[in-house]
Amino acid sequence: MRRLSSFFAKFLIGSTAITSLGFSGLASANGYAVANIGFGNVDTEIDNESDISYSAALGYQFHRQWYVEGGYISFIDTGNDEQSISSKGPYLALLGKASS
Repeated sequence: MRRLSSFFAKFLIGSTAITSLGFSGLASANGYAVANIGFGNVDTEIDNESDISYSAALGYQFHRQWYVEGGYISFIDTGNDEQSISSKGPYLALLGKASS
C-alpha cells in the first residue's frame, strides 16, 4: 500500500510541475520548456523494480534548425533491502531539426 501511495504522490507532484511549466511564459520567443512523466522498469537477477520517470528542461532555438537544451532527467530511483537502483542527473543537449 505504501508503494501505491508513493506512486500517487509522485504523480500528483509531477502533474503539478508540468501544469505550471505549461502556463508559465518564457521571456524569449525562441525559448521553450518541456516536461515529461513516464514509467521506468529495471529487471535484474535479484528483483524487478519500477518507478515513475520524469524530466524537465529549458531550451533555446538559436538557429532555424538548431536548439540547445538543458535539464534534469530521472529514469528510475528506487530500492529495497537488497539493492538500490538510481539513474538520474542533469543533461545538456544540442538538437537539430531535419530539413526538407
